Amino acid sequence: MKRFRQYTEDVTPRTITGPVRSEQSRQNDMNRYLSQVGRQYYVSIPLNDIFDRLRTNGWMAVQEDGTAWSGLFAGRDGRAVLDLVDINTSKPSRRTLSVQWHKMDSGTYEVTAYVS
Repeated sequence: MKRFRQYTEDVTPRTITGPVRSEQSRQNDMNRYLSQVGRQYYVSIPLNDIFDRLRTNGWMAVQEDGTAWSGLFAGRDGRAVLDLVDINTSKPSRRTLSVQWHKMDSGTYEVTAYVS
């Protein structure tokens, strides 16, 4: 987990203040970040860190009824697709967050995620 924290501190995300960024630009930024997440193993699934980066890019994960997503990922293996809402407009986005995880025999998780 320490390497992950170091990465998030060293890389500053593009700011969402100033000119409005396109959804594609925010998606590209998010996927660059998520590709780094997939390059290491974790004691637990780093959902809070992923959600923080979503907020930085102007999105929030929501449930089917439009409320903020809350829950947990359980099991050795799994996959979840979460709908996203644009924080600035409060409108549903056409983008989704896909998260896959696998618990290794060592007890650490391999996590793959992307915004599509």
